[in-house]
Amino acid sequence: MLRFRFAALAILTTLAFAVLAPVAAHSAQAAPGDLCFKETGQCINGRFREYWERNGGLAVFGFPITAARNERNRDTGQSYLTQWFERNRFELHPENKAPYDVLLGRLGDDRLTQFGVNWKKEGRASQQNGCLFFAETGHNVCDQANGLGFKTYWSTHGLEFNGKRGVSFPESLALFGLPLTEPRMEINTSGDRVLTQWFERARFEWHPAQRDPAFRVLLGRLSSEVRNPQTAYRLPTNVPWVYQDNKVVALTNGAPQFDVPRSDPNNQPAEIQVAPNGKLLSYTERTASGEQYLVVLYLESGYKRVLPVASGGIILGGMWSPDSRQYMYTVIYQGRDTRYELRLFDVEGSTVAIRRNETANNVPLPLLWNASGAYLTNIIFASDAPSSDILKVDPQTGRLETLAQGPHYGTAISADGRKIAMVTVEYPLGEAPKLALTVLDRTTGRTQTIVPQAAQYISSLRWSPDGTKLVHVRTAINDTQASGIYVTNPDGSGEQMLRLDSGAFPGALEDVAWRNNGALLVMTQDGPRNLSVFEVPLSNFHPAQAKTLQTIGRDSDFWGIFVYVPR
Repeated sequence: MLRFRFAALAILTTLAFAVLAPVAAHSAQAAPGDLCFKETGQCINGRFREYWERNGGLAVFGFPITAARNERNRDTGQSYLTQWFERNRFELHPENKAPYDVLLGRLGDDRLTQFGVNWKKEGRASQQNGCLFFAETGHNVCDQANGLGFKTYWSTHGLEFNGKRGVSFPESLALFGLPLTEPRMEINTSGDRVLTQWFERARFEWHPAQRDPAFRVLLGRLSSEVRNPQTAYRLPTNVPWVYQDNKVVALTNGAPQFDVPRSDPNNQPAEIQVAPNGKLLSYTERTASGEQYLVVLYLESGYKRVLPVASGGIILGGMWSPDSRQYMYTVIYQGRDTRYELRLFDVEGSTVAIRRNETANNVPLPLLWNASGAYLTNIIFASDAPSSDILKVDPQTGRLETLAQGPHYGTAISADGRKIAMVTVEYPLGEAPKLALTVLDRTTGRTQTIVPQAAQYISSLRWSPDGTKLVHVRTAINDTQASGIYVTNPDGSGEQMLRLDSGAFPGALEDVAWRNNGALLVMTQDGPRNLSVFEVPLSNFHPAQAKTLQTIGRDSDFWGIFVYVPR
């Protein structure tokens, strides 16, 4: 473990800098002693130029992006001469003796705060051999290759304090500060998926494909990002969202949208889930070599956390907790035996924990997470066999509880967890399959058939938010389009039917969702051209009462689904 002999220096250089609020600005004009850059049209001079040139220049600080100007320190209320560079911020304190008369901003901390990432909630790591360990924050700084990586870069760059050759530990600490995270995969502002580690005043990125070893560790342009944070992914959270062909579209005027990055070699749309608060979105991606990973996108800030899986792993299914603080997903590894991991990502701590890790033919897949619990269903991987059993999992311990046994072709769980709707099937010899819809009341243990067996498909099971209504879709065997949308009470009484062949709905049914307890959302597709979304009140459940909410142009014939409906 490193022993910190420079406590006063560490406190001065790592904890004393505040976020600044600009109060004035002026354009840069070249003058004697100025060092100017055509790339940004800005100049540096005087003490800032001397400090910039003496301590790493362009490689460490980047180009100046503002002129030197007085800015007010939010903590002290005092104004100091300040200049922003691509990767840092200089603040002149003439009351301090050089080299402490120029102080650097804690922009790594500032940027994580903008992202909504609380690094203080992340778990502390144990010391690793061959790495620098910082007990203050509980993180290691290691090399990614032999003599090359974050540790070597941190140790060989620093501010010039003592006039001696080489870089001392306090000089590196003064330049970069303490590590705030362990190395982890992120997607940077250029869209590159890179190993990233955050420090108080820097962000290190590992780029192993760079031919020149000197450029395999690159620093993020933190100053530019702090000054101009990107919020391009923000969508209104008071309207439903539709996902179709890698586009998420909000059903409001202008239909604002954003594109989910497509990286699947087969050009398939990503599998996505939106958190209940509308502020987080998860989606899967694949590399050119076929490796898969999960991306968690913070919609308001644009921060992208990458959650890799081991080689050969496949991510299947996922669900957000009701408070949007956790995300559960299954990773399957198929070899001689099928192995699975049930993983839990904690948003606030930015950590991933494995809740179950075992070899099994039946793999539990996330189904639903509501106020009453987190639910799973078993699948046989790489098989068209129906799902089986309904399970409940303890997110903290991974303990499984079986709620219902047997195969099913679709299921839905009420908001209170007391009712489970399941589609069951029989295959009479020489006849078409017959499907039925049953509801298990967990309070009484009784199972009731609410749609008798018939040569039909039953799909799109959805409980109303209060659990008093169940919607489903029926399609006759051998028909290409659904015939109707049905709403019933949990015991099958009070059935209402919305005919889909009335001419009021263009094309075929894509998806249904509950907008609230008094209305349903219906999505249809009209050939390769459009998706149309309608709202139909239950008080007058008739095609003539369907109100068109939005028509969305389509780029392909991939399905459309509702991914977010405000509650």
